[in-house]
Amino acid sequence: LGTLLNAQSFSINFRADDPLIYDNTSGGDLIATLLVQRLLGGFEINFNVPFQITGGGTASNVVNTGNSEVLPMIILTGPLHSPTIVNYTTNQQMQISVDMSANDEIVIDSRFETITMNGMDIFDLKTESSQFITLSSGNNSMVLQSAVDTDAGSAQIKYKSGYYSI
Repeated sequence: LGTLLNAQSFSINFRADDPLIYDNTSGGDLIATLLVQRLLGGFEINFNVPFQITGGGTASNVVNTGNSEVLPMIILTGPLHSPTIVNYTTNQQMQISVDMSANDEIVIDSRFETITMNGMDIFDLKTESSQFITLSSGNNSMVLQSAVDTDAGSAQIKYKSGYYSI
């Protein structure tokens, strides 16, 4: 009873199911909008590996300011025919074999790997070579493509920049 404890060693274990801490300084998701890339003919060779041959239009730059790749939610609005989202930075693409009217909306949730159109599951319409898109740290060069060159649909990329921590 006469011993006075001035110091004690402890062991604390942390559990992090998701090791990312997401940036919430803006109070919400970051949003990037992609318009349909027009197929105008011609091609461009950048002599980078891999190189890309496109029919025209330019890619949009989506910036993840964090130090880790993140899984975005992609919302497509019609009209679009067999829409394809391409991230040239990560060499990933997601194509859905469906024709969308102006009132249709497709939600591709990369985090939970779900695809819905107007609230209904359409996961089976994803093409076999498709991948759920990730955004790498820094700049991501992305395009939205449609099989019909007169389509005027768009894609919104919703994400929060991610940081590894702890």
